[in-house]
Amino acid sequence: MDSSTQPTTALARRQVKADGVTDRDLRLYRMPAVIQITGLARSTIYKVMSLGRFPKQVHLTDQSVAWRGSDIDAWIASRSTRAGKL
Repeated sequence: MDSSTQPTTALARRQVKADGVTDRDLRLYRMPAVIQITGLARSTIYKVMSLGRFPKQVHLTDQSVAWRGSDIDAWIASRSTRAGKL
């Protein structure tokens, strides 16, 4: 595939490092970004997370949390392969 026909999506553009880890695997997203990426409301994210159906956050400090980009990607991918509710 030459460069003129390569996909231009964000997932297609991520760079794979020598050890197989991508830039997105190392990325952490705060709540506003998670809301934007998933299209879910803040309350829905926490509700679905409490049910064990959404990735758990990573504690950055005592008062700061974020979500791993790779966990969010996997959750989104699971939505497309699974019918039913969140």
